[in-house]
Parts: sequence; C-alpha cells; structure tokens
Amino acid sequence: MMIRLFSMLAMLPSMAVGDPMLAPDLTPSDTAVILEVLAPDATQQPIVRDLLHAYAAAQLQDERVTAEALDELARTDLHAAWIPRDFAEQHRAWTSVRAASAEARNPTEARAIVASNEAWARDELRSLLKSLPVADASARTILLDAWSQRRQDRLDGLAADIQVVLDAESATRWPLVTQAIRRQRPRFSAVLDGEHLDLARVLRDAVGDDVCAEPEIDVLLDSYAADWSEAALARDRGMMHLEPRRRDAQERGDHLTMVRLITEESQIRQALVDVNWRWYEAFTAALAPELINTFQRAVNRAWYPDIFESSQPDRMVAWWLSQDDLPDDQRRALVASRVRFGGPRLQAAAAEREARRRSSSRRLTAKAEQRAMAEVFGPTALFRLSDDEADQALNNAATRARQRRELDMAWSRHLHELMGAQAWAAVPDHIRKSSRSVRRGQLGEDGKPLRFGPVPTEATP
Repeated sequence: MMIRLFSMLAMLPSMAVGDPMLAPDLTPSDTAVILEVLAPDATQQPIVRDLLHAYAAAQLQDERVTAEALDELARTDLHAAWIPRDFAEQHRAWTSVRAASAEARNPTEARAIVASNEAWARDELRSLLKSLPVADASARTILLDAWSQRRQDRLDGLAADIQVVLDAESATRWPLVTQAIRRQRPRFSAVLDGEHLDLARVLRDAVGDDVCAEPEIDVLLDSYAADWSEAALARDRGMMHLEPRRRDAQERGDHLTMVRLITEESQIRQALVDVNWRWYEAFTAALAPELINTFQRAVNRAWYPDIFESSQPDRMVAWWLSQDDLPDDQRRALVASRVRFGGPRLQAAAAEREARRRSSSRRLTAKAEQRAMAEVFGPTALFRLSDDEADQALNNAATRARQRRELDMAWSRHLHELMGAQAWAAVPDHIRKSSRSVRRGQLGEDGKPLRFGPVPTEATP
C-alpha cells in the first residue's frame, strides 16, 4: 500500500525555481494528485477540491501583493540607517603584528609571532561576536517575516479544514502529502552532503520493492519519511527566518553578523543530514546480511557521487574487458591494473568520505569566519576562529580528494601506455569522457595529462 502511495505522490508536478522565500507550498496543479492520495468519498471530494482551490487563490494573490511590495522596496535604500562598525584599532594592532613578523630574525621566530597573535585575534573576535547586538531588520526583512507567517498560518488552516472534512482513514493520509511536498519540492536547495538524500528511494532501487514491502522494512520506511519530513520542516522554518537577515548582512558587508547567521544555518542543515545518517544505520541493521553491501554501495554513490561515481579509468577497463577479441595478456594486465589502482583509490575515497562527513557543516562556517577576520583585522588575517577536529577534517578532505584525483590520473596514464593510442581512441566517447570527479587534471583525448589546476585548501561539494 505504501509503495503505491509513494508512486502516486511522485506524480506531484515540479515547481519552477524562483525565490524560495515566495514559493508556495501547494499549487492548483497539485489538486488531482492530492485527491487521489486522500481518496475522499463522493460527498467529501468537492469540498476538499474547493478548499484547495480557495487556498491556492488566496496564496497566489498574497504572493503577488508581496512581490509588488518587494519591487517597491528594491528601489529604496534599505540600509540607509546602517552604520558600519569601526575596527580601525584592531586593524592597527594586526598591522603591527605583521610588521614585527617581517622584522623577525628568522622564519621560525616570524611564525611564532604570528601564531601567538592569532590566538589573541581569535579571542578578540569571539568577544566581539558574543557582545554583538542583533542587527536591525530591514523593511524587506520585516515584509518577508510577515509573509512567512501568513503563508504558514494559511497552510495550517487548510490542513485543519481538510482533516475536519475527511473521514478518519483519509485524514491520516494528509501528512503523506506534506511529506511528499517537502521531499519532492524542497523550499531551499541542499548545501551539505546528503541534505536532500532520499534513503527510501536509494533502498528501493538497491534491494527492490519486495524487500521494502517486508513488514519490518515497511515500518522503518514510514518512520523515516516522517522523521526526515519533520527535520526538513524545521530546516525550512529556520531558513525562512535566516535568509532575509543573511541578505541584509551581505548587502551591508556585515561579516560578523554573517558568522552568527551561518553558524545557525549550519546547525539546522546538519540536523537534517543527521537524520539520514541515523536512518542509514537503522536500515543497515534491518537488512539481511547479503543485502547490506549492495545498499551501502548505493548510498555511497548517491551521497557522495563526486567521490564514488565510476572513474574514467575504471569505466575504460570495464569496456575493454567486455570486448570478445581482447588478447589474453591485455585482459590479465587490465585486471591487474584494477588491483594496483582500484584498491588504493577505494581506500582514498573512503577516507575522503569520512573527512567530508566530519567537516560537512564546518565548510560553511569556516569561510564566514575568515571573512569576519579580514573585516576586523585586515585582509592579511586569513585564518579561522578555531583549529579543532572539524577544521583538521576539512583540510584532510581536500588532501584525500587530491590523492583520489592523482590515483585516477596515474591509472589513466598506465592504461594509455598499456593499451596504446589506437585502443584508447577506440573507446566510445561516453566511456572515455572524464567524470565530474576527475575532470580537472585528467587526460586529454590524445592520452596526455592536462595541466593541474590549483588544489583547493578546502573540500568542495
């Protein structure tokens, strides 16, 4: 039954991408699918349909009025009253630190001077953040806050009215509609790894509908859908509050306030990711032993596609091995190359995944902290507020990503030498074309390595 409802809800129309602050929760085009899922009787159906249409009409009118009001505000100076903070004293102090470092007798002494003063600068920034008053909301933020509250009140009212109309069995299906909306039309884009990952879909694709229909798994799928939906709602409500204030801070160049806002954003986004981690462990524990590896491999590919998607050399080896006329000596050499390069690559990928997992939300806050440091102490203060385990994992993720790319390059060079230019050129373009994970620093069509680009200091999604 739940699998059939899942298929029906997957038919909800997509929504055009626009400002997430103004996007409606439901549209008139959703009505047919909602009615099919709720399955009201002949008496209830026209009432439910009228409620949905009235909701959509009121929501659309309010959206138009709000958009027009935003257009009017866009022609005014929203931040005319904003007075930038004065950090001249901190700038002078850090300039003196850099000067002392430049006059040091040797590099070791210079590094020690900078390092000791970084600790002072971090304490200073923490003190500033702690005492930082809440920035005044712009007229745009006040308008969007009011819109957000009306939107939520209107949706809550619709849900209450529909559930009064429906019988008890149909009323229990309304949460399925809201869960599907949050899953299939998330209001805010994913930023962290795994934020929008649909473990239920991954599980179905990996082990099949028959396994998912087993009572124990079916119950877990229902609980997971509700748990993820609740966390997604909390994320979206948090972002509806944060996003207008982020726009204010960005336009004002208020990097201290941005640190506070992005720290809060990272926490609510991480909470959604954590739901998927918890349920990944729950599904793994519930599966038969012979299905666990299949599920875990599927999760790796879906959660970290840039790490675990098939690499160019691996695809090329698979294609060559599928050719019936491949000489035996080349076949053995290709298999040996998988052992030589494939194993270390998998180890590097697993280490990169673990580092990315440990530093996922830190990616957001680290950049914000560096900008705040530069605002307070000057552009040479290029360090973060902390250097803890998450920061080390962030750097480790970049190192592991570089190792993975270098292994792919080395494997490709080996294959080109082993098979020759003619066999290389015979591989179809869709096989030979570099994947996203190795596009930089990969071999060209002639088999020669392309130039390396600069390696980032932080992992990128």
